[in-house]
Amino acid sequence: MRAEPALSVLEAAYRLEGSEDEWLDGLTQAAAPLSDTEVGVLAVAYEPEPAPFHARKISTRYRNKELLEQAFLEIEQIGKDHPALAGTIHRTTISETTTEAFHRWGFPLSLMDEVYSVRMHGLGVHDTFNVQGIDLRGRALCLMAARSEHTTVPNVSRAVWQRVAVHLSAAMRLRAAVGDLRRTSLLDRAHAVFDARTQRCVHAAPEEALSDLEVLREAARAVDQARSSALRNDANKALDLWRGLFAGRYSLADVFDSDGRRFVVAYENQPDVASDRRLTRRELQAVALAASGHGDALGAYALGVTTSTFRRHLGRALVKLGISDRTLLVDLVTRFEALKDDAAL
Repeated sequence: MRAEPALSVLEAAYRLEGSEDEWLDGLTQAAAPLSDTEVGVLAVAYEPEPAPFHARKISTRYRNKELLEQAFLEIEQIGKDHPALAGTIHRTTISETTTEAFHRWGFPLSLMDEVYSVRMHGLGVHDTFNVQGIDLRGRALCLMAARSEHTTVPNVSRAVWQRVAVHLSAAMRLRAAVGDLRRTSLLDRAHAVFDARTQRCVHAAPEEALSDLEVLREAARAVDQARSSALRNDANKALDLWRGLFAGRYSLADVFDSDGRRFVVAYENQPDVASDRRLTRRELQAVALAASGHGDALGAYALGVTTSTFRRHLGRALVKLGISDRTLLVDLVTRFEALKDDAAL
């Protein structure tokens, strides 16, 4: 499984201009090398209701629209026929093929072949490689690359695409928060704006501390370094630089003005979770990330903290919640809204 498109997918994910349809279409084109069939790549935005999930938006613009629509009909049918499986899959962060998911959940491959055979096999599709981020409220963004045979993803590639999944969820939150605005509004809504060429801060929200601005300036430099030709094919190193959240609070995006001048723009974009008086914001976020399939390293990457800090937040939360077995958090994601006793953080 190739990792080279990872940076292209990140760039497409953090493109704020344009409609949601255009955004999803850009993601399918960026991820196209992951597919080895005529069907290509689907980009789907999911909502948690009605259960087990609901496809709110789907890209059908890349390659052959009719093939994409037919393929997705079968994927929808899988969810209707096997709601328990579909509900589990669409509540977790994913960087694996459907073959691997069936192995992980103890389902026989014969079942997968059965549900794929109606429409997918006729299109030359026997598997899909799925990269999915969720926003901790149950909304998901999934890229599904059609594969011509059962596929296993190498661990190195899996680690790359797990981090990409973190960025997909951050980008989904960011687009929802910023909205479909004019370029000037995109700049006005920012917490800090840096000239991409010089990294000079040209705008900052009044409440921003100088120390935060310096962290964000270094983050802007890191993102530009990650996108350099020298790191273009070293996705792991580039993703180390292009973290999920900088300073645990911000996501960075590119915005161009009318003269084509590029700015690196920082927006506050913390993971949105329900509140619980027993837990701090970071503890809530750690619980929600762990419940949605993030290991310690990936959870730390998503929050922009060290792995030991993530473990500390999660450990304190588990004690407060009276949960001794971390695997029980998988069930917690289905009832996380029940923790709400205040407005969302």
